[in-house]
Amino acid sequence: MKGSSHAEVWRLAVDSKGDGEAAELTIRGRLGVSGAAELNSVLQDIIAHGGRHLILDLSGVDYISSPGLRLLDDRARQVEDQAGTLSVRHAPDPVRLALDLAGLERLYQSHAAGEP
Repeated sequence: MKGSSHAEVWRLAVDSKGDGEAAELTIRGRLGVSGAAELNSVLQDIIAHGGRHLILDLSGVDYISSPGLRLLDDRARQVEDQAGTLSVRHAPDPVRLALDLAGLERLYQSHAAGEP
């Protein structure tokens, strides 16, 4: 097809539920540069409105790069400084491996331990 692009665009979709201090987000897509920026915007809005206990369901994330890992670490530290928690659950094996290699296992271990 002339003039059309065959490049596939990987979009990030974030669904959230909960309000006040606790929120659960279901994330689908890729957490690369643009996905991390999109998720950062969502997380910053939730935190600005009092969100302190965040659970991120990563079952639909098929890829995470350095910007995505940095975002998770930065937002986790931000809510921890405000006596909150950010934890991940259902991370697929490649995403879990990236979290492990980045030294971020605490993000899914806290959820496994029964914390919010």
